[in-house]
Amino acid sequence: MPTLQTINLGQYANDGTGDDIRTAFEKVNTNFNTLNLTLGVTNATNVGSGAQFFKTKIADTLQFRTLTSTNNSVTVTSLADTVNLAVTTELSTDLSPVLGGDLDLNKKIIFNGDAQTTVFGYSVPITSGLLELILASGSYDIDFGTMNDPTGGGNDGTVLDLGDLTYDEFANGIDFGTISVPSGSGSSGGSGGSNLPGDGIGYLKNDGNGTLTWDPIAVDLATTVAVASGTITLNFTYGWTKVILTESVISIIFTNIPPAGTAASMVVEFVQDSTGGRTVSGTSFLTAGGIGLDLSLGIGATTLVSFVTSDGGTKIFGLNAGKNWI
Repeated sequence: MPTLQTINLGQYANDGTGDDIRTAFEKVNTNFNTLNLTLGVTNATNVGSGAQFFKTKIADTLQFRTLTSTNNSVTVTSLADTVNLAVTTELSTDLSPVLGGDLDLNKKIIFNGDAQTTVFGYSVPITSGLLELILASGSYDIDFGTMNDPTGGGNDGTVLDLGDLTYDEFANGIDFGTISVPSGSGSSGGSGGSNLPGDGIGYLKNDGNGTLTWDPIAVDLATTVAVASGTITLNFTYGWTKVILTESVISIIFTNIPPAGTAASMVVEFVQDSTGGRTVSGTSFLTAGGIGLDLSLGIGATTLVSFVTSDGGTKIFGLNAGKNWI
C-alpha cells in the first residue's frame, strides 16, 4: 500500500528551497488517492469456512454481527481480548435428557419415544440388542457361550434365574435351540457332584445345594446288544434289552445307573443261539442265595431277567422272571 508523501515547505517562506507549486499539488493528489484506497473499503473477506462476523462499513465505522444463543444452550462471555463460548448443559450431567425424535443406533431404531431402561453393569451391546428385539419386533441372536460348573461346584457359581417364563411374555418368542448334555460326560458325574449321563431320556434334578443329578424317565425303549469276549453292556436307559447268547457271558457292565434314591429297573431277554447251553454270570450283580441266574439252555430258548437298583448301583439285583417261554 502506498505511503503518504510530505510536501517540502522549505526553511523560510519563498526561500526557494521547498517544493514548487506543481510538485506540491502532485503530492496532494497522490495522498488523496492513498486515503481513498485506505478508508474506502466497503467489505471484508472471511478467511475461514464458518459464518463471518463483519457486516459492513459505514463512513469510518465498521459494523459487526452480534454473537448470541437464542435457545440459551450456549453461554457467550465477552472479555477484553476474547469471546468465550460454553455449553450450559452437558449430556453426561443431564439427569433427564429428552429426545426430539427417534434414536437411530446404526440403523437400530428406538422409536415412539417411550423406551425406558436402567442398566446396572450389564453389557451395553446385549442391552441394545434386547431393546431391538422388544421394540422393533425383529430377531436377535443371544449366545450364552459355554457355561461350565465352576471349580468346586456348590453355590460358588453364578445363578442364572430366568424366572417364570410364559410365551405370552415374549411377543417375538424365544428359541433356546437344543439343550443337550455335553458329550463325554458319564454316570461318574462332573464337577460339583453332578451325575450326568451321556445319553438317555430324563431330566436334571437340583438338590438345592447346587448339585445336579440325572433323573431318568421310565420309557418303553428297547435295544439289542451283542456278546463280545464274554462281556455285555446293559444300559439302564432302556426298559427292555435283548441279548442273543452267541457265547457264555462272564461279565456285565451296567451304564447310566441313576443316582441313589432313584429306583430303576430293566428287563433283559436272553435268547440262546443255534448252539444253546450258554450261561450268564458275573460279579457286578447279586442273585438270590448267590446261586446265579437260572437260564433255559435249549437251542433258541428264552429267559427273562430283571435287574433292579435303588442305591446308585452299589447293589444291583438280578431276578429270574421266568424261562422256557412257549
